[in-house]
Amino acid sequence: MENNIIYHYTSPEGLKAILENRSLRFTNYRFLNDKKEGLCKENDISAKIEELKEKDTNSKGRDFFELLKQQIIDINIDDCLIDKSVSGEYCEIKNDYYVLSLSKELDSLSMWNYYIKNRKYEGYNIGFKLEVLQKIFSKVAKDSKGVKFEDKDINYMNMQDENNEFENIILSFKEQYVRTYSGKMKIVFECRDKILRNYIFSKNNCFRHENEYRFVLMKNRNSEIKEQFYIKNGIITPYIDIPLNDEDVVKAIKSITISPLLEEEIAKKGLEFFLISKGYELYDKKDQTGIRIEKSKCPVRY
Repeated sequence: MENNIIYHYTSPEGLKAILENRSLRFTNYRFLNDKKEGLCKENDISAKIEELKEKDTNSKGRDFFELLKQQIIDINIDDCLIDKSVSGEYCEIKNDYYVLSLSKELDSLSMWNYYIKNRKYEGYNIGFKLEVLQKIFSKVAKDSKGVKFEDKDINYMNMQDENNEFENIILSFKEQYVRTYSGKMKIVFECRDKILRNYIFSKNNCFRHENEYRFVLMKNRNSEIKEQFYIKNGIITPYIDIPLNDEDVVKAIKSITISPLLEEEIAKKGLEFFLISKGYELYDKKDQTGIRIEKSKCPVRY
C-alpha cells in the first residue's frame, strides 16, 4: 500500500456522487456485489448451524443452535422473544453491518474488469489517505450513539478453512450456553455478532486479486444514524452515507485514476472542470497539494 493510500474503484456515477455529495456510501452487507457474500453466506451459515444441531444430543445445545439460527436469518426477530433481563445487552450487541470496500491495488486490471460496459472500461478509482479516513470515521463513532467502525484487510480463505473457523466459533459459544444458568440470550447475541463480523472480513481465495481493505460500520438498535434506500439492479438496497466536510475531503482524497480505454484527454478535462466547479483543488506539483489525476497504465487491447 504505497504511501498508505487505499483505492475505491467505482463507476462514473459513483465518482460523481462521492465528489458532489462529499460522502462515502456503506452498503448493507447482505446486498454486496459478490454473489458469494450476503444472503448466500448467511444461508451457508444457517445450514452449518442446522447440521451441528442435528448432531447434538444435548437438548440445551439444540436450543442454542435453534436460537442462533433465528438470529442469523431474521433481521427483525420479535422482541417479545427476548428475555427482558438482557434487553439492554440485546440492543448493544445485536448490530447490523454496512460495508465500504476499497483495494490496496493502485491500478489493477482485475478490478477495472468490474467496470466494462460496451467493450469499454468505464470506471475510476479514488485514492484515499488511510489514516484520514480512520480519523473521520472515529469522529463519527464518537459523535453518534450506537455506531462503531472497524477496518482491516480481508482474510482470504478456502471454503474448508472458512467452514472450520465458523464451526469452532459456534461450538465454543454453545459450550458457554450449555454451562450457564443466566444470560443465555446474551451468549446467543454475542455468538451471532462474532460470526457476522468474522465472515464480513473474510472472502474466498478466488477473490484474492482484489487485495481488499474494508471499513465496516456497525449500527445497533440504539443508533441515531438511520439507513436510506436506493434502487440497485432493480433491488431496493439499504445503505448509509457518511458525510465528509470540506476539510476532510481535502485531506482524504489524493488521486483519481481514469480506467483504461476511456479517452484520456477528454476524460481528464471533464474531470478537471467538475473538480474545480465543486471547490476541489487540482494537483500542484510545486506544493505537492491537491488531487492528482492519472490514467491507468494497464495495457488493454480489443
